Amino acid sequence: MEAIARRRPGLARYLAGRDWRRDLARHHLPVIRRAAPHLAGLQARWGHGDWHPSNLTWDSAGPDAEVVAVFDFGLANRTFAVHDLAVALERSVIAWLDLAESGVAGVDLGTADALLGGYAGVRPLSPAEARALPGVLPVVHLEYALSEIEYFADVVASPALADLAYDTYLIGHTRWFAGPDGAAFLDHLRGRAR
Repeated sequence: MEAIARRRPGLARYLAGRDWRRDLARHHLPVIRRAAPHLAGLQARWGHGDWHPSNLTWDSAGPDAEVVAVFDFGLANRTFAVHDLAVALERSVIAWLDLAESGVAGVDLGTADALLGGYAGVRPLSPAEARALPGVLPVVHLEYALSEIEYFADVVASPALADLAYDTYLIGHTRWFAGPDGAAFLDHLRGRAR
């Protein structure tokens, strides 16, 4: 976080007013430590970093639509294939907007299974990738959350929206995975891996 903030002054200014070290230690480091052993066996490759339906163009609006092109490579980086798949799941099957309003974010398991099935039809996950997915998913949003905090704090100049991004996106999403709905979703993914 310190290295990222040094390169992004708007984010650094915002983080200076938050106890981010405590929050990182409490909410993120335990999850990162659980995910880390699964990453050693994965092949590094280029990833999109924000792979979800609104960053794709489609050939029609129908149920049989196919992807024509991918765009918005602002978060592209060296990563693992399972990282992009986790991003797609995180962005597509969890009702995050409901979390800020009601404290509950439902999961569409049918959509998750369809996405995973479609992915496997093109590129099946290796056993190591299937085991890594539930570990990576709870923290895959971190870079995006930091970019949202920076955007709202520095570009939009809205402290309230920056706080929302920090409390709900950065902290709330990770905390959600430790709750009953998030744990059930991760168990579902572990079951698929078995």
